[in-house]
Amino acid sequence: MKVTPKIFRAYDIRGIYPKELNKNTAYFVGKAFCLVLKEYYKVSCPKIVVGYDVRLSSPLLSKKIKEGICAAGGKILDLGFCSTPLNYFAVWHKKADGGVMVTASHNSKEYNGFKLSLRKVKALSTQKGTKVIYEKILKLRQTPCKTRKVERVDILDRYFKFLEKEIKGTDLSSIKIIVDFSNGSVGPIFREFAKKFAIQYKPLFEEPNGNFPNHDPNPLKEENQIAIKKHLKRGGFDLGVMFDGDGDRIYFLDEKANFIRADYILALLAKYYLKNEKSKYVVCDLRASRGVEEVIKKAGGKLVRSKVGYPFIKKEMEQHKAFLGGELSGHYFWKDSCFSEAPLLTLLRLMKILKSTKKPLSALIKPIAQYESSKEINFEVEDKQAKIKELKKVYQDGKISELDGLTVEYKNWWFNVRPSNTEPVLRLTVEAKTKKLLEQKIEELTRLIG
Repeated sequence: MKVTPKIFRAYDIRGIYPKELNKNTAYFVGKAFCLVLKEYYKVSCPKIVVGYDVRLSSPLLSKKIKEGICAAGGKILDLGFCSTPLNYFAVWHKKADGGVMVTASHNSKEYNGFKLSLRKVKALSTQKGTKVIYEKILKLRQTPCKTRKVERVDILDRYFKFLEKEIKGTDLSSIKIIVDFSNGSVGPIFREFAKKFAIQYKPLFEEPNGNFPNHDPNPLKEENQIAIKKHLKRGGFDLGVMFDGDGDRIYFLDEKANFIRADYILALLAKYYLKNEKSKYVVCDLRASRGVEEVIKKAGGKLVRSKVGYPFIKKEMEQHKAFLGGELSGHYFWKDSCFSEAPLLTLLRLMKILKSTKKPLSALIKPIAQYESSKEINFEVEDKQAKIKELKKVYQDGKISELDGLTVEYKNWWFNVRPSNTEPVLRLTVEAKTKKLLEQKIEELTRLIG
């Protein structure tokens, strides 16, 4: 068998290296992707941006991806080592037909994978997802590359010029931040970024290291927040920032070392930037707090709830011409960044809010955090649809939505339960007006789900 079927997931290709995903996989993914782009866009030589992250296997996998693209007759715009947002920016600004980022995002070091994007950084999953790549690979064989078309691309200066428009005439040097880079791909880019925009920051785990020696590159895990929280509690910082392994997710902590939910940050950004936007739409996944919706509505905006997953967020943003979107996993999307992730733009805009309001982040978040929310709770369930059907019957007196799994709303609380795409798992989110009610409802739903 050329490739392992299970690595072809809903939004990307990801697996354990080299057991599930290896250089052979990379070659065939590159070749298949190039052929798919030829068919989609009716072009004889697709231009494809290729970049890779910090993982130890990434340079080899990038090399093999490029061999596959070359064998299929594509032209490579080679970024080399970079972050995923930089890869997306290059796809957009170079008017490429597609992009490949060799990365396993926030997964631990034994994983690697590929994020594939189409023209204008559209998600591949809008066109059958990675299934189309797998189906194409089954018909392919390995062939040598006859003519190699490779252009080395340095996009960083252009990226900084794009960001420069955001803070022209604004001095952010008085805001002191601490940044945990998770030993991922962002450190070297951020050093140049901080020099360019006179940003004062203390780095943690800044040097890229594919072994992730300090903590794995998933900032959502509480054990990975220990170091930055320790520094914040000592005082002297206005803001804490964390990046995941490939830098497409950004997370924020306030000056008191509280880790802030991404939908709260989204609401804060919407509140201060809505007044300058023609579009009043903001998109967030359906797990967003009611407090977020209330703040956006009060600011004159309208929150559109989306299915969970970045392709759905981007699709809703484009349909509604929304200027801002985000999801609880730490992705933030901006219309003026081609509806793609722009964490450094998000950081600059948040810092501008801190500068203009002269208020600490904790005070700015307080009006948004009016409800008690659970984290996503996972339950192993063999027949997921049968269980959802059972819950729908139990809670039939509530306001029901089946946008993504089952959402049921009541006056003082609501819940969403949705099936995993890849595992026999149901994911539960609960929110209530009080902590006591939240605990009661979590216990009640846990008993029902089993």
